[in-house]
Formats: sequence, structure tokens, C-alpha cells
Amino acid sequence: MKEIYNIEKYSIMIECNGEEGSGVFVSSKSTEYDYVLTAKHCLKNYKDKPESIIFSNNTFSTMRAFKNDTLDIAIIKVKKSNLVSLFSFTNNEELEEYSGNIYLYGYPKIAREQIIKSCKLKCKYDNSANNLIRLEVLKEISTFKKSAIQLLEGMSGCAAYIKKDNVVILLGIYYENTYEDFAYRNINIIPLETIKNMITNYNLADLNLSFYSELIIEDFDPLYSSYDELAIEDYRNLKNKINDVSPEYNKRKIGVLSRKLAAATSEIDRLSHKRKSALLYRVFAAANEKQCELVIDNKKILSENEIDVWINKYTDYAKKIIDEKSEDYKYPLKSRDIIKGAVLQLMDNCYISFDEKGYYDEEGNENE
Repeated sequence: MKEIYNIEKYSIMIECNGEEGSGVFVSSKSTEYDYVLTAKHCLKNYKDKPESIIFSNNTFSTMRAFKNDTLDIAIIKVKKSNLVSLFSFTNNEELEEYSGNIYLYGYPKIAREQIIKSCKLKCKYDNSANNLIRLEVLKEISTFKKSAIQLLEGMSGCAAYIKKDNVVILLGIYYENTYEDFAYRNINIIPLETIKNMITNYNLADLNLSFYSELIIEDFDPLYSSYDELAIEDYRNLKNKINDVSPEYNKRKIGVLSRKLAAATSEIDRLSHKRKSALLYRVFAAANEKQCELVIDNKKILSENEIDVWINKYTDYAKKIIDEKSEDYKYPLKSRDIIKGAVLQLMDNCYISFDEKGYYDEEGNENE
């Protein structure tokens, strides 16, 4: 068996009844067959005749082709090869935080008669939505000119990947662009997760991939996992928590706080799960520490001004902790306004209050 670490070397030229495209070879966990992944429109002329699929630069033997019902993805099942791909995969959450280069490697039609038949494009991650990953190409192709469009014709079905620490991380495959995409240098990728789901639906053997979990770990606050472990014991919302200790608190001011809560939640929820959880846990730990002082005072009723003072105490101490921890970890959102919104969110989500009922006395100070 020959092990493959170089995804470019095993990118494939595909031809099917006059239609040309690209693909990538990926080993399966079956002892009988492997896969070539490509775009469905590259096989639009396929008529269930395996011999009609030609791999110009390889000798794979096609057994059958599977086309996705709605998405531009196809899986070509080939007889077991003596090649073993050693590619990895990661999750979209990790990818959202990744700022390094992402590559496409395929075979434009205009280059297939030349000595160098391939094309490698360097991209950056843009966003993910609707079963697609959108990349921005760093090379200038933002034009409607024929030459720019021809550059990508024939590359449909090629691999999108990251090369990191001598590991190849397969992200998915490139599929056909629209004219609008060309205008904004966008490249659309069908993610690997969608391909894996398709393989499951057809009862095929899993791809032979290993999970790569260290795409961007250097600046994560490691306490992100602690937030998910917090037990909810106080089910009162923000309004109830205020009214229980300050019955005369101005209702309009509660409305203002609720709007601030909603606005901050909308911003915080845009973070990846790890970033969001790390921020909320640090704010929780700081506010919980200050809440300890309030619980020790054992005041049953607070004035409207005292409620405002304690919200600011929670906020200011949490802001101080976040600023200090920013020397070690990255927090994309950390303005005082966001921190105050996080405090209000934690109150509304059953974690912080103004009395002993909502105090987590089993939690230690995680800020040291």
C-alpha cells in the first residue's frame, strides 16, 4: 500500500461523455472499494455505464456513480486501490475561526493540453450557510471576462483543503460558480460533512479520515468547556430576579435592560460555540464572585439604585477579568457594553441573581 499525504498529487482529471471536471481520490474503510469525489454536473452525461468515466491521469476502475438529489455532489465508487489517503477533517466551528490559507487544486479545461495542466488557487474562509462553505479567492478573478471564467471551468469537483503541520485537512469540493460569484471572487464549496451524510444515506463505507482538532487552539480560553457543565438550578428570568428583591424597580428600566440583553445576545450568539462559552463562563465566574459579597450582606430587599449598582459591580469586575485574560487568550467581543449584556444574559439564563437563591456556592473562583 502506498500512503498519500499529498492531496495535489491525487487530485483527478475526470472526463465523462464530453464533460470535463476534476475530483479527488479518498480511501474508504471498505476492503473492496474507494472513492473519487467530484461535482454532480461533471457527470451530467453519465448513463450508468461505468466505463464512460475516464480518469485521464489515473487508472482507477469505476464500479458505480452516486449523485446527490439536490446538491452538486457525486461520489464515484472505484475498485480498491493500492493507494491509501491519509487526510484529515475538521468541523465548521473550527473553520470559522481559521484565518490561514485554504487551497483549491484542479484542472482547468484551458490547461489540459499544456505541460502544466493544473491550477492551484489560494483562498480565505468567508462564511458558511445553506450546506455551503464560501471562500474568497486571493488571486484576482473578480471579473466577468472570459479568461477569468475559463480559469475555473474544468476545476469543478476539485478538493478544497488546508495544509497544516504536514497534515492535509480536506474541507470539501468546489462546485460550479455563478456570474455573481465571479464578480466578488467567491468560491463555493460543498462541505465534507454533506458528503459524509450522503455516504451514510447510500449505506456506503465511511471515508478513511482522521479528525484534526488543533486547527486554531493557541488562543482559546480553555475554560470554554466549563460553561456547558454549569447546572441550572434557578429558573427565574431577569425580570423575576429583579422583582423578587426590588418590587418597586421601574418597569420601564427593566424594559431597557431587556433590550440591552437582546442586543448583546444577538452579537454574542454570532461567536463560535467555544468563543461564546469562554466569554460567558469568565463573566459568570467574575459576577458570581461579586454576588458572594451580596449574599454575605444578606439583604432581602434592594432599592432600585442598589440593583443598578450591583449590575455595574458585576459588569466592571467581569470586564477587568476579561481584559486581564486577553493577554493570554482571544475574546473577539469584550467591550463594556458587551460584558454588561453578557451579565444580563446570564441573569436571564438562570446563572446570576441578586440573592442567595441564584448563588452558585459550589463554584470556586476560576479567575486566578
